[in-house]
Amino acid sequence: MSQMLEGPRKTFIAGETAGANLRWYISDASTNPPTVSICSATDPSVGVNEAAVLVSSDPVALLLANAQGSRKMVTAGAITGGNKVYAAADGEIASSGTLLEGLAFETVTTDQDILEVMGAFGEDVDEDWADDETLEFGTGDDAIMMWSTGDDSAHALVIGVGDSNGALHITDKAARATDWALSADTHTALYLHSNTTPITDYLYVGGHDGTTATIDVVGGTTLNIDIAGVTSLVVVGTTTEGAGITSAVESFGHSVLKIGAIFHTTIVIDLTGLNSGGTANDIIGDAAAASCHIGQITAARNGTIFAIRMTCLETPATGDDDIDLWSAEESNGVEDAVVTDLTNQVQLTNGGDLTAGTLVGMTAPPVTTHYLYLTGATGDADATYSAGKLVIELWGK
Repeated sequence: MSQMLEGPRKTFIAGETAGANLRWYISDASTNPPTVSICSATDPSVGVNEAAVLVSSDPVALLLANAQGSRKMVTAGAITGGNKVYAAADGEIASSGTLLEGLAFETVTTDQDILEVMGAFGEDVDEDWADDETLEFGTGDDAIMMWSTGDDSAHALVIGVGDSNGALHITDKAARATDWALSADTHTALYLHSNTTPITDYLYVGGHDGTTATIDVVGGTTLNIDIAGVTSLVVVGTTTEGAGITSAVESFGHSVLKIGAIFHTTIVIDLTGLNSGGTANDIIGDAAAASCHIGQITAARNGTIFAIRMTCLETPATGDDDIDLWSAEESNGVEDAVVTDLTNQVQLTNGGDLTAGTLVGMTAPPVTTHYLYLTGATGDADATYSAGKLVIELWGK
């Protein structure tokens, strides 16, 4: 016949001997009263014994798990007061686990200490969620997570980001409430933040608008692609040309790839709109403009240069067609000024008049940190180019 108990304690049959203040579970409900045994880390307890059990099969009174007030429990290690405590093996409690047993009222530092605990009746921290059951976040169910069976042949975990902002941020706990100072993402995007400076340094992946997607190392300079722990491809941040080029050039492009140990820098330039000067070795750029360099060489971005090739794709017209590549320390070289007036200048190529298909090799490598300049070698045409396309390639390691 069923019984009802209004008090905080109930007597059971002990299935084993044990010390006091341990967690017990019903191991045999067919006996009268039921038999209890010491809990493992995964057994929800029915109560805690307040006195040692010296003989197996003796009666044991348990302070029930749902009883009011606190209870004494045996610890399996250090626990800090104010923190949650969890079920551990041998009827004890620990600072972590899957079954919540309560809240510690004090701090203990060693194994087998006795701790005062406010009970939580064996709540399962490792809660299960059924197929297609949605875990919702935000006051307006702004984002969700679920195990989706939408694809019958391939069930999958789905994270649904907000409709008004498609961003998903992954960062360290300390930065979780950060104002990222970013505009809302129309299309889904993942932000993987650096723990050093999470607001300004992160990897951005996403923004797929149906045509284009983006991977951006924000705040950094290098994207490594590794295979089996070995860096096989490095995409390096590109340098920029000076204002004396961008202000007039028809088009300009710059890229750097590192495959294995070799850096490959490529500069593509359409000379149309730039000027060559009237003196040999005058710098090419926007007429009379300063900062006419076409990029800076650094060891980190380009390696130490050991080979150069300049290819003419379209014959230069109107301006000087005998074009050479130089380097120098300064970035402020002026159009129509002689490159040899710059500091520690080096002539990198010397190929004569260029026509479509001309290939020119290296005469000397540039010094690391130097800036690159194009010059009119003969100075026979102080004029604006109407045509002329060049590809300049540099290899470094």
